[in-house]
Amino acid sequence: MLGSRFPPFAQHRGASVRLLALLAVAAAVAGMGCGDAPEAPDHVARVGEQHLRPAEVRAALASLPAGADSAAARRQVIRQWTTEALLYREAQRRGLADDSAVSARLEASRRSVLVNALVGRLYDEAADTFSTEAMRTYYQRHRQALRLTEPYVRVRHLSTAAAADAETARRRLRRAGGQQQQDTADTTWAALTRRYAADTSRARRLAERLRAEPSLFADQPGVGEQLAALDPGEPAPVFRAGGRFHVLQLVERVPAGTVPEFAWVKDEIRRRLLLRRRKQTYARQVERLRSQARASGALEERGQ
Repeated sequence: MLGSRFPPFAQHRGASVRLLALLAVAAAVAGMGCGDAPEAPDHVARVGEQHLRPAEVRAALASLPAGADSAAARRQVIRQWTTEALLYREAQRRGLADDSAVSARLEASRRSVLVNALVGRLYDEAADTFSTEAMRTYYQRHRQALRLTEPYVRVRHLSTAAAADAETARRRLRRAGGQQQQDTADTTWAALTRRYAADTSRARRLAERLRAEPSLFADQPGVGEQLAALDPGEPAPVFRAGGRFHVLQLVERVPAGTVPEFAWVKDEIRRRLLLRRRKQTYARQVERLRSQARASGALEERGQ
C-alpha cells in the first residue's frame, strides 16, 4: 500500500530460512491444546489430560512457506507442543501457581489479556466506513504531510514457465504502445495476463496503481534488480529468475517527495481516519468509565 510508506506512519532463503520457518510454526502452537479435555480420541499427541488435535497442527502449518519440509515441520510442531505440555504439567505438580511471585505474574497476565480484549472490541465497534467528502477534506488539509517518502512505480509484470510464451507476451505488449497509448496497452495487458500469466490476479493488481518501488519485488530480487534499471516505456527483454521467464514494463515512476494525487492515497487516508476514530472511541469509553466510577465512589485518584 502507498500509505504504509508515508510519514509519520513509516513502517530469506536457504536452510536458515527453513529453520526459522519451522521454529515460527512450532512457537505458534506452543500454547495449543493445553486445556483439560477428558474426551479427545482424535489427537496427534497427549500429555496427561492435555491433547493436541489435528486441526491445531493444520492451523500452525498453514503459515509454512512454499518449499519447506512439511513433514519435518509437523514433527517439530508436535515435539514443541509436548515439551511445553510436559513442562506445564511439572509446574503444576510442583504447585508453582501457589507461589506468591508466580501468582502475581499470572494475575498481571490475565489482567493484560482482558484489557487488550476489551480494547480490541472497542476498536471493532468503531465504524470503518467514511464518505468520499470526508476523505477529500482530510486530503486537502494534509496534502503536504502525505508526500511520498520513497519512489513509487506502476508496472506491468507477469511470469510464465515457457520462454516462448513470455516472448510472445512481450512482443504483443510492445506493439500496443508505450506511455502515449495507455488505454490500448491496458486492454492488451488484460488479455495477456489471462493468456500467459502464472498468477493472473497478481499481474492485474500490479498494473492497476502505483506501489512503493523498494518493496514491490522484495520476494523476487531478480525482478527487482531488472526494475531498478528500467525507464518508463519499452518492456525489458525477457529474462529468467526464480525458475520462470518474466515480462516486465515500467509504466510510470514517481520520485520521492512528490505530493500524491487523491486517488493514490485513498487507502492511506481511510486508514488514518479509522485510526483517529478508534482513538476517539477509546478516549470516550475511558472517560465514561471514569465518570461512572467517580459517581459510585469506586474510583479514587490521590495526588491528581
